[in-house]
Parts: sequence; C-alpha cells; structure tokens
Amino acid sequence: MKPPVMSQNRTVTVPGGVLSSSPPDDLTLLTTQARTADLVWPRSEWEALARFLHNDNATTQFVMAKRKDGGADYFRARRVTVKRAISWAWRTITDEVAHDKRTTFVPYSQNPQALSRWGCLDFDAHDGDHRRAQTLAFAAWQFLLNGDLTIIVEATGGGWHVWVIAKEFRPVRDWTLFLRRVAKAIDAPVRPGLCEVFPDDTGARHGKGVRAPGSWNPSTDSLNLILYENSQNLLSSLICPIGKPANPSEERFTNRKSNDFSRYTGLEQSLKKEHAITEKGTRHQRLLTLVGQAFHKISQKQALKLGEAQYEDATVKLRASLSEHLEEFSEMWLDLSKKWTRELSETESAKFAVLKTETERDAFRIIRNFHRMALDRGDTDFPIALYDQASRLGISPPGASKLLGRFCAYGILRRTAYAVIHRSATRYAWLPSNGIERKKP
Repeated sequence: MKPPVMSQNRTVTVPGGVLSSSPPDDLTLLTTQARTADLVWPRSEWEALARFLHNDNATTQFVMAKRKDGGADYFRARRVTVKRAISWAWRTITDEVAHDKRTTFVPYSQNPQALSRWGCLDFDAHDGDHRRAQTLAFAAWQFLLNGDLTIIVEATGGGWHVWVIAKEFRPVRDWTLFLRRVAKAIDAPVRPGLCEVFPDDTGARHGKGVRAPGSWNPSTDSLNLILYENSQNLLSSLICPIGKPANPSEERFTNRKSNDFSRYTGLEQSLKKEHAITEKGTRHQRLLTLVGQAFHKISQKQALKLGEAQYEDATVKLRASLSEHLEEFSEMWLDLSKKWTRELSETESAKFAVLKTETERDAFRIIRNFHRMALDRGDTDFPIALYDQASRLGISPPGASKLLGRFCAYGILRRTAYAVIHRSATRYAWLPSNGIERKKP
C-alpha cells in the first residue's frame, strides 16, 4: 500500500494497510483513528511540544527539511530561529503554505551537555515489510505504556516512531541503554533499516535528529499521523505551570489536565455576560436563568464554574455568600435533572442507564438537545464539531473523540457523514426514540 498522501481531507491511511494486521491484544491502537497533528493538538500545544523537544539547544541549532528533486533535502539551520522554524512547520501541517514552501522541524536528540528530554524508537520498513514495523511499534507501545513517561506513537509514511518523553533532562547514555533494552524485550534488532534508537550515544555534539511528532515528511510528501499520545499532563505543565497561569484573570477557568479546552468558549462567555448580576435583588433570578440555559448546553462542571464566576463578578453587593449561591445552583440543577429524566423515552432511559461517568451523562444530555433542535428544523441528523464538544464538556478533543466513538458503540449515535476539513463537522443521527414515546408516570 502506498504511504499516506497529504491532501485537503487529511487522509488517515497508515503504512501496512488496515490496523487489524497487528497483534490482536493491542485493542486501544486497533480501535484508534490515526489523525494529523492539527486534529490532536491546538497550535499552542504543538509548538510548545516542539520547543521542549529542542532540548535547550542554541536558537539556530536544529535541522530543517524540504522536498527537492522528488526526495528529501535536510539541512542545518543557519539564520532561521527555532521559533520561526516551528511556526513554518506548523503552517505546513495545516496546509497554509504553498507546495514549494513546505518545511519540517527536526530537533536534535541531545544537547552539548550530553543530555536529552526524549528518546525515540524508529521502526523502518525500507524492505517493504510494513507489517513488521507496525507490529514492533505496537509491541514497544505496550511495553512502555504503564510507565510515567509521555508516549507518542505515529505513522511516518514509511514506518513508525515511538516517542518517549520525560519532563526533565536525562543523560544520553541512560536514554540509549533504556531504549536498547526495550528493543531487546520486543525482539527488535537495532540496526539501520529495521530499528534505530535516538539518541544513539555516539559522542556527537548534538546527535541525530527526528522530525517533530506529526510533522510533514518530505520524502513521501505526507504528514506523519498520530495514533496514540498521552501528552496532556506534559503540555499543561509547559503552557501553564502550576501556580503560574498564562493569564491570571483566567485562572479559575483553567483545568490543567486539558488546558486549551477548559477555558470559556464564546458560548460560555455569552452565557456569563447575559446572566451577569448588575442589580440588587436579582441574584436568585439570574442564577435560575443561567442554570436553565446552561443545563442543555454544557456540562455541570462547566456550568458550576459559570455560577461561581457569576457571583464573583457581580457589580453589586450580595447578601448571600458564595457557598449559599453554589448550594442554590446545585438544588436548581438537581430539580432540572429530575424533570429532564422524566421526559426521556423508555429507550432513551435504557441507554442513559448504561453510561458510567458524569462526563458521558453530560454528553448524552447535550447531544440529545442537538437532536431535538434538529427535529424542530425537520432534519434527521445534526453536526457535532469535535472541538466544540470538547469545550462544552471541559475535556480534550481526543477525549471527546473517544466519547463519541463509545456512543456509537452503545447504539446512541450513528455517524451519517464524515467531517470535511474547514467546511463541515461530522454528522450523527440519534438512535434512541426521538421523544414521542414517553415513559409512564
């Protein structure tokens, strides 16, 4: 099978064909959709990750690559700063540059002090055996998964990279020994064309480089595709270190586990502004209307933050305390929940009962509201934008993607149309009863 080709619809074909050719116990990877970097991380997170992988080398100590004469041309940066190179690499990923201007960012695997924050196992398929490369990559992922390191698994167009990232610098020798032990444990001989280890402890000043995760591969003119990553804890510490929020005025809106998707969106900002307490004697009513509108639009966790912000941003003095305000919020939310539950059909009640987490139950309520609005318009399906859904629930886009996948598996949703980049979101149909069938009192 040909390597993935970068196109407007961001193909997710991976080397070796279907993922079912891999070991059957790799269920997480088997059921995961490979995605381009811009569908995994927002720009701020990807650029922070790339700067972190730069290993604190000098501002021009890295490698860039472009396509030349049908192949890859790698060259050392001379006058381009690392910040600019990373920005160009991101714009290449998002297809914002002309074809002949595409470039990629390649950080060195160590610094002059023989230290590095990361290691990488490169499983190649130069002989055309993509299944072998994929199987070894999945085996390495399984071996590393239960540790405390950040792991990223990506398809590179001709093979696989398994990144292993620490929050602190570690000696290059330690990285090399560790990754060679991993290779030995999964029966992967370390030699060019089969399995390479980065850093390689050759004594070179900067070692060899590896294209940043999800980067453009000039050899194949395609994007690396991310199959697995658990980078949120690392990225939240890079973008918003504990005790040092990026914007102090937004500190209470920050969830450090999924930083970019827990701050208030335009929807939540409009709710906050619309229900602001600006007159005496209106606190209770303002809270009531806030809860009434937020109930069908965002999660209870996000709505509670709005309730707290509503109290703290009041422009008049309030007689009730914040704890009393939030206690009223909880009572109002509970009353609405009881009323909403009684409105569910028998089929909807059965589906709702199998949900295990509060996030799933919040999503059920929000998506059901999408369905009812679609019915009012005479539509049989409706769009769900991944980033919008993540914001409403206060989770990351990968988390929202997995949740929608579970809803399809539960028989709650059925995908009716795939997303088109920059044009339309994925569309779904609501499978339980549309609400005409009512539960008996």
